[in-house]
Amino acid sequence: VRKIIEKDNAFDAALWKKMAEQGWMGMIFPEEYGGFAMGAVEMAVALEEMGRALLPGPFLSTLTAGAVINEAGDDAQKKRYLAPICAGNAKSTLALLEDNASWSPSAISMRAVTKAGQYALNGRKLFVSDAGVADFLVVAARLDGELALFVVPKDAHGLNISAMSGMDITRKLYEVTFENRSEE
Repeated sequence: VRKIIEKDNAFDAALWKKMAEQGWMGMIFPEEYGGFAMGAVEMAVALEEMGRALLPGPFLSTLTAGAVINEAGDDAQKKRYLAPICAGNAKSTLALLEDNASWSPSAISMRAVTKAGQYALNGRKLFVSDAGVADFLVVAARLDGELALFVVPKDAHGLNISAMSGMDITRKLYEVTFENRSEE
């Protein structure tokens, strides 16, 4: 654990691969996407053991973002994002908090606008767990005043990810800024 947390991103690719081979990433997702369709109880048992071992890495971030896609995404999005998560080939995170650091949906003020048939995101998210190793982010923003979710790949133009200080050295936090991003 100490070796891993000394890294910039607290991620161990070999450990992630072993976890994926055992099916951990697909634990809560439907079988049609490569998951095992288990429930919250099984997830709680796995998380308890991870906590006992002080396991660093993007497991919880990835499953949380994947769960949002599973609940809010259409069939094409589920197939595109959940199958790679279940196989251990993708890591993700959820970008919610802003300057006010409130968990209330009404606190989300980041705006999205439609530009040439795509969505442009501008603003920043704070305290985004594991953004430094995520392959994509699920971002909450306002579109025409309504709360909307956007999937943004890590290599998207105008996306900047910067490390932030945090109290838990096993969980890396990041500031994520969006400069006129257009995503799905």
